[in-house]
Amino acid sequence: MSVTPAQFAIDAATGDPAVRTVTFPGASAVGDLILIFLGISGGAVTSVIDDLGNWLTKLGDTDIVGTNSHAECWYYLNPVAGTRTITVKIPASSGFATGLSYSSVDQRQPIGLAVPTTITASGSPVSHTISPVRAGKLVTYGFSTGNATSITVTDAGYTVRNATSQYVHCEADIDVPEGSTTTHWSSNGTGTVQWLLWQLVLQERGVPDKTPWGE
Repeated sequence: MSVTPAQFAIDAATGDPAVRTVTFPGASAVGDLILIFLGISGGAVTSVIDDLGNWLTKLGDTDIVGTNSHAECWYYLNPVAGTRTITVKIPASSGFATGLSYSSVDQRQPIGLAVPTTITASGSPVSHTISPVRAGKLVTYGFSTGNATSITVTDAGYTVRNATSQYVHCEADIDVPEGSTTTHWSSNGTGTVQWLLWQLVLQERGVPDKTPWGE
């Protein structure tokens, strides 16, 4: 059984500028993997907790040097079954959160490869290449600045989920084989466009491991 997208959700208005909430539209199942991608302007996230008080685990973060643009990725493996709401506390009002969940992931090593990167380019498009040593589900996430109101993955075959908040951002996924895969992004931003991108390869349950988590 291959890794399967289960749900997608974006942050909702809460009345508190320092809080973002992501409520999934349906019930999560035991064994799922929840991913939360965060983009903020200034500072770092202070907490990411579900509605039962369980903390998510931070996978990593990245910044655009010389700016206050900051992105983080958090995950929650094997959540308690039910409709989950993730609450994110940030130090400033400029921020957003998006969430995805996946089923049939490896319970010991769900994330076989995680590669954040930043790109500063004049115009568009930009590309990002990764080289997984094991086939899986490539989850790619990005947001950009530079007056952009629309960004997307331009390659065929991806399931693309776009959402607009205080920044424009995009999530997409596709099944990938072992070897090199390049994802191409396009933005309608003008002038210098700054990108924060994440590429994650999720590993399928029941397939032997080939690479340590995070490498």
